[in-house]
Amino acid sequence: MSRDRLGLLLSPEHRLARLVKIWRRDLASGRVLLQPRQLHPRLHADILTAARTQGVTLHVTAEVLDLEALLALVVIGDAITFLTEKFWEPASQASLPWRPVEDLHTHLSEFVTWRAEDTDAPVGRALIESAREVSPILQGAADRTRSSKTARRKRRSKR
Repeated sequence: MSRDRLGLLLSPEHRLARLVKIWRRDLASGRVLLQPRQLHPRLHADILTAARTQGVTLHVTAEVLDLEALLALVVIGDAITFLTEKFWEPASQASLPWRPVEDLHTHLSEFVTWRAEDTDAPVGRALIESAREVSPILQGAADRTRSSKTARRKRRSKR
């Protein structure tokens, strides 16, 4: 459904805010706040691994679940956090700059799956309808699922 580039969110006074381009090696001595590993385990691991491949150990000082609390901690301290461009918009209202990390090729991907046999169930229909509102690409996928399900029913009834 979506794939968003990951970058840094930092206070305007943070030492990295002055840089035109930020590289993974620039993160070596800074304090980092992350959302809990349980929320996005793969993303959490990808961030730490990507830094390690450059010989950089991120100093994760806290894991913060609430986005507003995370933003507040970035505003008042010298810590940074990773955030996708999509979630930066609320932060931009707090005058927090977002910067890509030039050599950090990490994204947050979100997707939806459902079982074909649940397409007509109320919960399945609600999920598909919500997904369609977010991503028109799913319109075709849902239609193909529905038509293949109808074709299977027709084949069974002919037997």
